[in-house]
Amino acid sequence: VEVNNSGFATYRLKVRLNDTLTEPAIKIMAISTAVRVFVDENLVGEVGTVGESPNQFKAKIQPQIVPFEHDGTDMEIIVQVANFTGLKGGIWDPFYLGNFKDLQTQYSSNIAIDFFLFGSIFIIGLYHIISFLYWRKDRAPLYFGLACIFASAYCLFTGEILLSSIFPGISFEQFAKAFIIIGIVATFLFSIYFSLIFRKESSKRLFRLIQGGFLIYLFIVIFTTYEFYLNLVKFESLMFFFAGGYVLYCSL
Repeated sequence: VEVNNSGFATYRLKVRLNDTLTEPAIKIMAISTAVRVFVDENLVGEVGTVGESPNQFKAKIQPQIVPFEHDGTDMEIIVQVANFTGLKGGIWDPFYLGNFKDLQTQYSSNIAIDFFLFGSIFIIGLYHIISFLYWRKDRAPLYFGLACIFASAYCLFTGEILLSSIFPGISFEQFAKAFIIIGIVATFLFSIYFSLIFRKESSKRLFRLIQGGFLIYLFIVIFTTYEFYLNLVKFESLMFFFAGGYVLYCSL
């Protein structure tokens, strides 16, 4: 049966618990793009608004840990998922079932890793920008530093999706637009950096063509709705692969 990105579905899972689960909880990861979770027909968690049509539906991506009460060893988990955006719909990452404190500890560890990656890439970028301020004849460190600053922001959109915790009121449209803009700007800046690094080995016109393509797509994302520019995601991926392939070719 062929299934497209838009629609709604219900998943059902029967679980047999052991005695070690004294404070049961479920960790809901990234779901595209609205979800409701029931345990024994009791609603325990909801992200976005699940509906059977675009008018009844509201998208949101935000991992969360939801505790629940349960007596006995057998339980039934029901997950309702809906998606009416241009993204691939469904459950992207597995759910986690465990003790609430254990899931909180895991969450804290993942947050620490996300912040470490964010801080490391950000500091690398800041270092290169400061290096440029002391030696302005070479502009490559400036563009590399700026690219790293934008790339570090990617860590806020992955893993535990820190952006949704920092800005809990952010809408899915704002989330998607910010995510794509950051990717375009970072890649655009990296392309300028590599054009300076491989000045002798590369074609200046071809790099300008690549950069022009990213700028056009950037303006499309900024000034159009996400329903429109999400249809061009394949075009964006093609540009990324082409730019990466050309940089690899120049480095050989």
